[in-house]
Amino acid sequence: MNGISTFGRVLFGGSLFVFGAQHFIYAAFVATLVPAWIPARLFWAYFVGAAFVAAGLAIVFRVRARLGATFLGVMFLVFVLIVHAPRILQRSRNSNEWTSGFVALAMCGGALMVASAARKER
Repeated sequence: MNGISTFGRVLFGGSLFVFGAQHFIYAAFVATLVPAWIPARLFWAYFVGAAFVAAGLAIVFRVRARLGATFLGVMFLVFVLIVHAPRILQRSRNSNEWTSGFVALAMCGGALMVASAARKER
């Protein structure tokens, strides 16, 4: 693996530590973003924070990186479908909703690219 791809992998995985920490620090707010029809909203805020940290560890330290990045990509895709898409449909003129949806979609794609690269490393 060359230096630039290692740098990119560490930056991508390292950002997940920040996302995870924010889910713990701002758990009460994050829980409000979970759709009301999903029970235990605060639990999911903490669970997703832990999932971000776990995926970040896997990607940065290349321990089950393909598995961690694949699950991360699937998680972001689920976010797009059950969190962002309904919010975009409800507030179609709100550019912040569109931006958040596309950021989640981009993170999904980035995670799946990391998973693909991890497969080639083996």
